[in-house]
Amino acid sequence: MSALSEIQVCPLRTGDELVSARQVASLLKISRATFYRWRRRPDFPIPLRISPFTVRYWRSEVIVFVESKRGLQ
Repeated sequence: MSALSEIQVCPLRTGDELVSARQVASLLKISRATFYRWRRRPDFPIPLRISPFTVRYWRSEVIVFVESKRGLQ
């Protein structure tokens, strides 16, 4: 199997952006420790692996996650 056949293509997401863990924590006004605890939850958005040590999250998915939790408090 060639390397090209293993690449997964993401659909174009107009108006959305990829954000880092630090940016997610800043956006949500939480500590990075809290972010890393939250990302272990099964309902937290799935990260997009950019490289072996780099992951990003779709900003819109993080917002949806937070909004879904507001109703439970």
